[in-house]
Amino acid sequence: MNTPIPLTSLNNKGIVTSLDREIDDFFGLSQINLSYANRSAYRKLCREKPQLDGAELVRRLLTRISENRSALTQAGTPVRGGQMWRFKKNLKLDPGNASLEVRIERAIARLMDSDWVNQVPVSSGLTDGHEAKRSIDLVYRHSDTEYDFIELKALSPGRRCGGNQTPLFAAMEILQYGLIFLYCRENQEVLFPGTVDLRPLLRARIIHLEVLMTQNCYEDLGGVGRSGLGWLNSILLTGLEELNRRTPCLVSFTFAFKQFTKDFAWAEADHQALVESALDGCWPEALKAKIQLAIAGREPTGIC
Repeated sequence: MNTPIPLTSLNNKGIVTSLDREIDDFFGLSQINLSYANRSAYRKLCREKPQLDGAELVRRLLTRISENRSALTQAGTPVRGGQMWRFKKNLKLDPGNASLEVRIERAIARLMDSDWVNQVPVSSGLTDGHEAKRSIDLVYRHSDTEYDFIELKALSPGRRCGGNQTPLFAAMEILQYGLIFLYCRENQEVLFPGTVDLRPLLRARIIHLEVLMTQNCYEDLGGVGRSGLGWLNSILLTGLEELNRRTPCLVSFTFAFKQFTKDFAWAEADHQALVESALDGCWPEALKAKIQLAIAGREPTGIC
């Protein structure tokens, strides 16, 4: 739900510096001047269904993340940002925010229980360079050691998705956040000396990476649909399998494309009712039931 990751220069030592370039190179997009954040790139890849080694993608991204932080790590320099990997709800509601994704995310944070949080920062202050906002849309706590990291995408009926709303872009976002988490988990004593206990997510041993979308996000783009996603799902699963073998005692990852039920819709009236109820902090039971049902009913996307 964040803005597309821009192409970066090697002089900008943010933690995501050149991750986009690594992804574009991996998918063979750089040489044809396309980016994975472009809708036409997604359609091209779905048509071609490239058989690529996901383990190579994971290795490239982890290496780049480590290189972006390496000088500070070697110097024992901790993170400046105090909010990274917090487990706290962001309940701010802007009545004028027209983004359906933001509206659904805030509704989930407000109407679900304390095991659901949103907008978990993953990069602020991690390097001395400029760190644009990077946050996990939704995090669900199964237990103190098991969490879902969820990238949320949503389209209103009749809307066409942009390049940053495709399954490819969403999958690359949540993969990057999972790998940044792993880097922080492995280096937590250097990165967060004295504050590890304030970051309960760093105790996680099992992370379920998830792309959660309204069904029309999968069905847009000229009929590509779910059936064209098998190649991408295979790349991600292969990469994470190798990663799990690499860190069997530290943390293990899963991945899934998931969707809301077809009849789920968060309408303007729902949003306005939530905004109005925020004034007294008393949530309408109908809204709460609607969101709880949507979350409970989300399901893996059928792909082949």
